[in-house]
Amino acid sequence: SWKWRVRLVDMHTANTEPEWLKNFRQKSFEAFKKLPLEESRLFAKYADYPEMVFENFVPDFSKSPIPEEFYKENGPVFVQNGADAFVSDLPKELKNKGVIFTDMIPAVKEHKDKLVNYFTHDWKNKFEAFNAAFFVNGVFIYAPENVEIETPFRKINLDNGKNASSKSIILGADNSKFTIIEESYSVNGKYFSAY
Repeated sequence: SWKWRVRLVDMHTANTEPEWLKNFRQKSFEAFKKLPLEESRLFAKYADYPEMVFENFVPDFSKSPIPEEFYKENGPVFVQNGADAFVSDLPKELKNKGVIFTDMIPAVKEHKDKLVNYFTHDWKNKFEAFNAAFFVNGVFIYAPENVEIETPFRKINLDNGKNASSKSIILGADNSKFTIIEESYSVNGKYFSAY
């Protein structure tokens, strides 16, 4: 448990996170320590969670480089590898319409008004609270009212075998329309985990 507390402090310092997010992470961590594992029968049928030892799990916030080939992708692309992220530039016409496409580290500072209501304290199990406390990055997409975007957004998760959680928030106002394609790849061919 002390390792996790140190990691939370490291995150606050490294990202110079706003106070509201620090408080959210701390409350999530406290909930994580108290909540049971997922209790649904479907989850219990397909997951071997009794063998999971959370006390030995230490989240990894280290930087992992984005492979060069992903910088050459077309269209709006978000690539995450551990705590590192690459976000391609949006076309000027979409920016002028108020579309937001960024990673979560600057988003929590620059777009609190749009995000804060999605950082709720309504955890149902240990996994949700853990992700809320220890997410290292993610994507934030916002499309204003009546904005249609033809080119799909691509969210690419690179799994390097380290323990990194992601939190993404994707918001479409009334009558907005856009597509998101999510892809996941193992960087070294050995590991793959869900985001």
